[in-house]
Amino acid sequence: MFSTQRTDGGSIIHLVSPSPLRTLRLLFEVTLLFAVLLVVGCASVEKTANWTVEEFHAKARAHLDAGEWEQAIDYYHQFERRYPYGKYAEQSQLEVIYAYYRNREPELAISSADQFILLYPTHPRIDYAYYLKALSIFQSSTSLLDRLSRVDPSRRDPGPARESFEAFRALVTLFPQSSYARNARQRMAEILDLIAQHEINIGRYYLRRGAHVAALNRAKYVIEHYPDVSAVEDALGIMVAVYKKMGFDTLLDDTVRILQQSYPDSIYLLPGSK
Repeated sequence: MFSTQRTDGGSIIHLVSPSPLRTLRLLFEVTLLFAVLLVVGCASVEKTANWTVEEFHAKARAHLDAGEWEQAIDYYHQFERRYPYGKYAEQSQLEVIYAYYRNREPELAISSADQFILLYPTHPRIDYAYYLKALSIFQSSTSLLDRLSRVDPSRRDPGPARESFEAFRALVTLFPQSSYARNARQRMAEILDLIAQHEINIGRYYLRRGAHVAALNRAKYVIEHYPDVSAVEDALGIMVAVYKKMGFDTLLDDTVRILQQSYPDSIYLLPGSK
């Protein structure tokens, strides 16, 4: 059916209203879709209706072991609704956190880990919840755009990396003997290197813009706050460049001497320096 409507400018537009037959057809299709979804849902419930707690958990675990994260999550959620208490219920919550993490859903993994930590602070595997939370926070620092464009990790926002560092530090502080503590410490070192490299990138930006004092301050900050990371060599390189441009020969010679002692093969050593 058509109707006409005159606009303020005097032109006429034609409006098309759906016919009764088309409306009925649309309602039928929506109703049919709802019915199909209902049948599928009921079939899923009927399929697991007679499963024991062990069978149900084993099925969810099988999907997890196969790397079928979404199916595993779905089964675990069904399992939790049916068996909210007991050893399998608590274990399933840990495995859901892991599945969320592996399925690259860090926000859900973090919130699930926080809930587990709150509900079961004395659980024998509470350290695993802390570990997965830290991993998920670090994962959240990598956006989809970053992954597709292969952005240098040191050029991303360091905020989530700092949060991840604190989460790993909580793990090694609360559970120094945890089987995850060694890996957590390694990741903490990697995170510090990324954060320091982020400072180096900013320092290089200032150097290119001729903001020598700002570049020098960034380099000194890295050396003072992250003395054990590989980016210290880059920080010294920035200092060499700044002192050379500003004509600070004594400071330049001192910095070159440190480079020679700590990084004898450094690309930042001036030609002819000893």
